[in-house]
Amino acid sequence: ARAVTIPAATEQLLQSSSYIYVATQRKDGELSTSSPIWFTYDQGKIFFSTSRDSHKAKRIAKGSLLTIHVGTEDGPVIIGKANLSEFASGGAISSFGGQMLNPHDLARGPGGSSGGSGIAVAAGYAVISLGTDTGGSIRNPSSANGIVGLKPTHALTSRDGIIPLALSFDTAGPMARSVSDVATVIGLLTGIDAADPATSKSEGHFETDYTKHLNARALSGARIGIARDFLGQDEDVDWIVESSLEAMRRAGATVVDVRLPRWLHDAKGEFYNWIRYPEFTAQIATYLATLGPNFPKNIDQLIDRAMRVNAPRPDGGGPHPNRWTLLKREASSGTLSSYQYTSVPEH
Repeated sequence: ARAVTIPAATEQLLQSSSYIYVATQRKDGELSTSSPIWFTYDQGKIFFSTSRDSHKAKRIAKGSLLTIHVGTEDGPVIIGKANLSEFASGGAISSFGGQMLNPHDLARGPGGSSGGSGIAVAAGYAVISLGTDTGGSIRNPSSANGIVGLKPTHALTSRDGIIPLALSFDTAGPMARSVSDVATVIGLLTGIDAADPATSKSEGHFETDYTKHLNARALSGARIGIARDFLGQDEDVDWIVESSLEAMRRAGATVVDVRLPRWLHDAKGEFYNWIRYPEFTAQIATYLATLGPNFPKNIDQLIDRAMRVNAPRPDGGGPHPNRWTLLKREASSGTLSSYQYTSVPEH
């Protein structure tokens, strides 16, 4: 890989906008526009964006100028920001960026939490975007926006710098318009990272090139389960699912209808929340401790700060009652030693 340096003047653009600034260095040395991969920019550095509130996400560049390593002769310089759900949950809206809209139909939602990343790919703003997924935050916008997304196996990619929602579930992964693009990008994200000890679980298992496994005949002989209990809610969605299943059958797959026990339907939300809520309460405090003295230091201080925002602000921000009410539920959910939290992995 080689490094491409963007002039300092570009920093002024990045500092003044939440939107896209992209350049590619051609063979003649000139900079030209290209499609971005979505990251967060702050104070001369580029970061993975995992929360619309974030200014300390995954660092991939240092220095007062922007230096980006690219793997191809005319590869893209990675610059960009996208809106996303506040603290990666609470609907496709943030108190800074406002409501996200589905580019296919502005009256429909784009899914979250990585909604802006899904929108960017679906609308053609970006070839590739990144998101995080705890309970659906890559898969939801990929489905809603008609693109391809991958929630990687836990610890296959580093979470260093990601604002935690629940580290037992948190992963980072790509979204794109094709399976081949997703396969290309996931190979660039894998590896052991000392800053995220969980990645040690992938040692000896991760690969750096997943494109070699792409096979147009891979569905021949495959058995694919479809959870029928989740259908029957929307005729349009059901039609798309059924037509997709028929395409899989034509490609040689056997589709098996699966019915889940009623107790699992009734308990699945609690199983998830008993882990997710207490982990966020504990882990957000650990993250906030890395920030400056003017930032809240725990979930109670976050709630106190949120309660003071009760009307739109001049900068375009405003209240986000859905997410801030969720903060209260998280704060009262118990601790990492509570029986609800310990019983789920034990049983």
